[in-house]
Amino acid sequence: GISGPYGEFLLAGAVATVIPGASSGTKPMRHPGEELLLLIDGVFELEVGEVPHRLGPGDAMHFRPQQPHSWRNPGTQDAVIVWLAVRPQ
Repeated sequence: GISGPYGEFLLAGAVATVIPGASSGTKPMRHPGEELLLLIDGVFELEVGEVPHRLGPGDAMHFRPQQPHSWRNPGTQDAVIVWLAVRPQ
């Protein structure tokens, strides 16, 4: 993590390493807040509101996660992401 815990702050951030083949699962997620991702290395796919997005190094994605969303690493190397999330109280 690069920030404090959710309980103390509304914003949480981490440098996430997502291994090849990893995903958020078969059921899309929905929750309040905002998310901002910056892909540092690898390939990362994010589907938000049934619209697929394929990110490469240097690409960013900012969205409201109330929409159904899911993610996966379809690549052969780790995806390294700076991942920020805001969760309202």
